[in-house]
Amino acid sequence: MNNKLLSLSLLFVLLTYSISAQNNLLSIEDAVLRQRTTLAPQKLNQLQWIKGTNDFSYVEKESILIRGTVENTDRREVLSLIELNTELKKLNLDTVNIFPAILWKNGDEFNFTASQKSINYNFSTSSLAVQGSRDFGGKAENIDTEANKEISAFTVKNNLFISDGTTIKQITNDADSNIVNGQSVHREEFGIFKGTFWSPKGTRLAFYRMDQTMVTDYPIIDWTTQPARVTEIKYPMAGGKSHHVTLGVYDIASGKKIFLQTGEPAEQYLTNIEWSPDEQHVYIAVLNRDQNHLHFNSYNANTGAFEKTLFEESDEKYIQPLHPMVFIKHHPNLFIWQSARD
Repeated sequence: MNNKLLSLSLLFVLLTYSISAQNNLLSIEDAVLRQRTTLAPQKLNQLQWIKGTNDFSYVEKESILIRGTVENTDRREVLSLIELNTELKKLNLDTVNIFPAILWKNGDEFNFTASQKSINYNFSTSSLAVQGSRDFGGKAENIDTEANKEISAFTVKNNLFISDGTTIKQITNDADSNIVNGQSVHREEFGIFKGTFWSPKGTRLAFYRMDQTMVTDYPIIDWTTQPARVTEIKYPMAGGKSHHVTLGVYDIASGKKIFLQTGEPAEQYLTNIEWSPDEQHVYIAVLNRDQNHLHFNSYNANTGAFEKTLFEESDEKYIQPLHPMVFIKHHPNLFIWQSARD
């Protein structure tokens, strides 16, 4: 067999194998067990812009912080996990196994949490400094830290708290466990994944309050225990009563708390919460329970009063708002709204 014929034969085998592999059907086991491993899409871990610059960063192999810029294709290692742990040891703090989640304060500093403390890393000095405590007690959940002022909001059971690293203040005090504050609502539909929203300068906090007292209980059976246990949750079945959600605004300096006048009917979805750059307005995509008509409303952050509807969206089948508005930098009167339309 000459070389040309051998090459054609090998090419045929490879093409046949490739086509066969592409026609393989996924099993249920593949879809469930491998979706986060061998079948998971590749991604850049912790990809984010570096505040005040045209640079970005990401974490490689869970142990190396990489920095790049939009001006060119250069990528450089700026900090390794070994170097970070060396600095943690100097402060007599526990080391970490993977690179922690970071938040850039400016082009030279980032913040992260370790050993229940807020820690700042400075590239100019290549050193760490403890900024404050992150010890909110063992029952704290839904922790949301404001980057500029190092203030954290968190929940304990169904109530909302705020800590400045020194003192803890309780913001809500609902004794009924069916009234939930500071947590995600509406079964985490419409892009909702949390229940607190810091204003741009960190002077105010918007938060969800969900009243589920009118919703019927739904049993969830835990088959992993013996005997099996039944846990009752609140679940609004189609045609039945749904929970009522409102949005509160808490002023850090004055301690004043108001609720936005989102109106009737109470059975509606308050989604895609966003602050105006000057912190004077809160914007909400208000969706009816039929999910086919949306009002994009503006509310006064000082009084809670309804101001105006900027626009409406409707569809015969459904509306699904997934992303808050995005204001254009240096143009506070311009924003981007993402919408599914033909």
